[in-house]
Amino acid sequence: MTKYNALSVNIRYENENDKYQWKDRKYVLKNMIDKINPDFIGFQEVKSRQLDDLVNFFSEKYYYYGEFREESETAEMNPVFVKKDKFLIEDKKTLWLSDTPYEKHSNTWDGDLPRIYSYATVIDRNTHDKILKFINTHFDHVGVEARIKSSDLIENIIDETNFPVLLMGDFNTVPSDGYIDTLLNKENLENSYDKLQDKENSLTIHNYTDVTLGEPIDYIFVKSPFNISKSEVLRIKENDIYSSDHNHIYIEFEK
Repeated sequence: MTKYNALSVNIRYENENDKYQWKDRKYVLKNMIDKINPDFIGFQEVKSRQLDDLVNFFSEKYYYYGEFREESETAEMNPVFVKKDKFLIEDKKTLWLSDTPYEKHSNTWDGDLPRIYSYATVIDRNTHDKILKFINTHFDHVGVEARIKSSDLIENIIDETNFPVLLMGDFNTVPSDGYIDTLLNKENLENSYDKLQDKENSLTIHNYTDVTLGEPIDYIFVKSPFNISKSEVLRIKENDIYSSDHNHIYIEFEK
């Protein structure tokens, strides 16, 4: 049996108006990741200076890949980080969630912003076998059409991939909305929400509060033959400093 673990982390973009500043929060995140030691990490809302910090913290242990969704000083990315001692990565690419995914910065639906998904094929370092395609995304927070069509687009990518898939990200919608049912109800795709023991307290966007009651907008999915053996919503706070305005999703999965 082969076992891995994975972590999805919306880090909250660096914002000088926030009560909890990135310069303090980044160490809370680092401590969490060092403790968990995940094989795969997907970050969302990463700005340029934040990427520099993540690379400084983790590049000795992790390969990483990502591209910014726009050409601006405020642009964000959702990079993938993969353990160096176990894996290699190849076939890296960032595409846009739109009718023209290969057109950089495209936004053809009702989204407020251009949105992307970044992926890499993960190879076993020792056997050189393909392990999985690792996809990290961040859906639009405004456009309903954008979320539905983004879900359909990602489903097509999964169907076209003839080996396992690990998908994660901030999907900006709760399960009861129905906007990403294409993914949540897909037969060969397990999701972190279904595997939670306490669904009533699975809120992930908490806006720097201790509220837990509610549904998640962050998820991790695995395509068969992988199965999720453990799923948790991680609520991380150190010395009264939150890691982010999101809780984080952690899974263990196996085949």
